[in-house]
Amino acid sequence: MKRIILAGDDKQVLPALEALRGSGAHEVVGLSASSPDSLTALYAEIMALPLLTELESSEWLGRADTLASDEEIAGELAALPRLSLAEAASLAGGRSVQAVGAEAAAPSPPQQRDSGKTQPPTAAKGKATRQRRARPATSELLDFARELQREIRRSERYHLGFCLTLLRLEDAQGRPLEVAAYRHQPLRGFESRHGRISDCWGLSAEGIVLHLAPETPEQAVFLRRRLVNTLQEESQRVPGGPWQVRVAQALYPRDGEEARELIAMALARLEMGREESGGGA
Repeated sequence: MKRIILAGDDKQVLPALEALRGSGAHEVVGLSASSPDSLTALYAEIMALPLLTELESSEWLGRADTLASDEEIAGELAALPRLSLAEAASLAGGRSVQAVGAEAAAPSPPQQRDSGKTQPPTAAKGKATRQRRARPATSELLDFARELQREIRRSERYHLGFCLTLLRLEDAQGRPLEVAAYRHQPLRGFESRHGRISDCWGLSAEGIVLHLAPETPEQAVFLRRRLVNTLQEESQRVPGGPWQVRVAQALYPRDGEEARELIAMALARLEMGREESGGGA
């Protein structure tokens, strides 16, 4: 298995990243990002992957054995064996690679929420969500990162808020569920059974469920409770159940106005136990 660093801008790195993720044959251990607000930087935050700017070159030499880049790399990293990003993507063994657009979709005009307040329409977002639900959620983390960036743009334009929720499921012995558990019942299709058309879901390699919903701070409390109670109820009769559900949330704009800030805040709360677990959430 190669331990690979992917270096370049979003257009260069993300197709290779999408091809390699989930291939099982090779591991992406680091990324470069053209800016702190780039999609690559956001993905690195979600997956707890270091960026090239965060470690010294000498530290990378012990973490990686291959550098994939279409650009000239200076310093000690230049000593690593090189691949082009296309060659790195081909290591996935035939997984399709699609070009990544430079810009996220422009915000849509506002429409009415159930409460009567204005919000951007969820039709296009809902269509993408339905398409995501037709495929395994584990392959859609980049889609989630893209949607988080789009939601921030919509919220900035229409002065709205939203809620980012992270959920970690643990068995009765306190061990986190593996990603494979989300491909089987009762977790398989959970988002389509209990989510709404306006919701967006993702799943990290560490088994953390990411949920994006257009909630106010008051509604976020009820959302958290509903998700926890539903997951615990569905786990009553499964091997290793009932599950414990750890949950943490970050609200836009109260907890941050950038995608990486929100992800970092929610992850810190999840790890530090600032949110209650199980039925006490």
